Amino acid sequence: MNIRRFLSVVPKAVQIWSLVIVGCAVPIGLGVGYHEAQPSTALRTLLIDASAGLFGGVVIAAWLLCLGFVFADARRRAMRPFLWVLVAVLFPHLLGFLLYFVMRQLTLPSECVSLRWLVLGDVLHPRRSRGGGNVGIGLIDFQGLWEGRKTVSSFSGLSTNRHFHSLLQ
Repeated sequence: MNIRRFLSVVPKAVQIWSLVIVGCAVPIGLGVGYHEAQPSTALRTLLIDASAGLFGGVVIAAWLLCLGFVFADARRRAMRPFLWVLVAVLFPHLLGFLLYFVMRQLTLPSECVSLRWLVLGDVLHPRRSRGGGNVGIGLIDFQGLWEGRKTVSSFSGLSTNRHFHSLLQ
């Protein structure tokens, strides 16, 4: 995954706070270095502490961006975002992030076939139907299938990695 795609998922507020953290870490490091500096090694101490502040700020900002990604991706996949962020925070050594990526749902809700009443546009263009993605399901009587009537010979036209949401209303 490239950085642009990653950042497109992360909420803007999290991106802004990450930049603020990195921006504040350097002056904090300079302030600590100035406070600890001896007259003979002042420049070296300032540079070391500013570098340590920058490194710490970048690490914290990257961790915050990853938490924002987990939150937004879990919400996008119709999972429990607060629970997964809590798992990512509480499990040590980045095991929470690894656990999220192993346990997350493979399909997005936008890729799922939605069981809704057909409208005229769905009849004319069944592949462009709402929620159906690129799956051409045509005119299948889902209500009849739900009630047990055999209305089609097979579901061979449906992709195996899709799943259904909701019932007919």
